Amino acid sequence: MSAVNPDFFPDWKKTLLASLYERTLRFMRGIKEDTNRYIDTYLTDEKKDLTPAQMAGARQAITEFIGSLPERYLASGTPQMVIKEFSLFLDFKQSGCAFSMEKHKDDTLSITIAANDRPGLLSGIVGVLSSRMFNIVSLRTFSSCDIGFIIDRIEIANVSALWWDGLEQLLKEEITAVAMGNPTTCIRQYPNKKSIFKPMLEVDNESKAQYTIFEIMAADRVGLLYDITRIFAYNSLNILLARVTTESGLAHDVFYVLNGSYKPQFDTIMTVMAGLWQTLN
Repeated sequence: MSAVNPDFFPDWKKTLLASLYERTLRFMRGIKEDTNRYIDTYLTDEKKDLTPAQMAGARQAITEFIGSLPERYLASGTPQMVIKEFSLFLDFKQSGCAFSMEKHKDDTLSITIAANDRPGLLSGIVGVLSSRMFNIVSLRTFSSCDIGFIIDRIEIANVSALWWDGLEQLLKEEITAVAMGNPTTCIRQYPNKKSIFKPMLEVDNESKAQYTIFEIMAADRVGLLYDITRIFAYNSLNILLARVTTESGLAHDVFYVLNGSYKPQFDTIMTVMAGLWQTLN
């Protein structure tokens, strides 16, 4: 890819490819993530001065945090990332929402949010970012199985061209308002781009017993992800897992959704499909 077009293989794509290789290699070798490795790293780096009783309490807290999230969570990041998100979780328990943001040298921005899970939450967060013209190139969600919170990791590519002093604080305020159920952002509509690719929409209601899976491929544009997630929210569908990737102007998004604790009914699926198809075209 670099030989054909250097601009097609920027640093952030190189990082993703290297991460994919390393995780695939570990999987093929049968290496499973060890929860204790993350816990020991947390206790060593963050809790050196605790008494034995306090140390035991800290160990129990992070063990419960990791245990409440799906197994893929540990495979998705480094111990340092998990520890950082555990700290966000502790802040979330105090305030109802926690938010972190980190700018990288490759002109990308990482945003991590811990909040109470509910239908429409992801749509609201994406709407805030779309209103600022940000290009979301990656999105991963991790929903707890029993505590009722969700962790959203969002990667944005076109940061420097849109950044200004005070934007970080504004994003924090707007995303927090959405997470707390008090959205303040007005989202405009953006037209679809002309593309050589025809949009693709597939629904899988059989391969997973507990989810309905929507897979979408379409020409990317500002606001596309917001329009898609808004349709799910309007039909009271909760996104339990989202895998969002953008490559060379083509969005490839996969959503695992539920209606409450159950799969959506046939009529709901058909209504959502009609809305998505209209949005993609």
